[in-house]
Amino acid sequence: MRKILISATALFMSVSVLMAGCSTSSSPEGANSTATAEELTPDGKYAETVTYTVGKSTPGIPKLPAGQSYEDNAFTQYLKETLNIQNENKFEAQSGDNYDQKVAMAVASDDLPDIMAVD
Repeated sequence: MRKILISATALFMSVSVLMAGCSTSSSPEGANSTATAEELTPDGKYAETVTYTVGKSTPGIPKLPAGQSYEDNAFTQYLKETLNIQNENKFEAQSGDNYDQKVAMAVASDDLPDIMAVD
């Protein structure tokens, strides 16, 4: 449970950094702007769904409530409802050598996900 909480926190922080890099800049004073105040808030919901890719390291047996998966769970549903962002798995592998091999393959093929844990 602790690993899931740490992973969820790391994912949230990564998404926050990603969102900060994609934020809209405000126009200079006096410029004609069609954006509403809601669209200019840093914590606002995107008008169109933003999809980001993830390379995941998972434990062997998931410890999630019934009907939930790593890709579709309470945390990802909250992000979808609150910010209109959706995750998409680029790859998923069990922790350890399997995950390290997937990371090495992603780097070698230059097919990197937006978010992944590295050493």
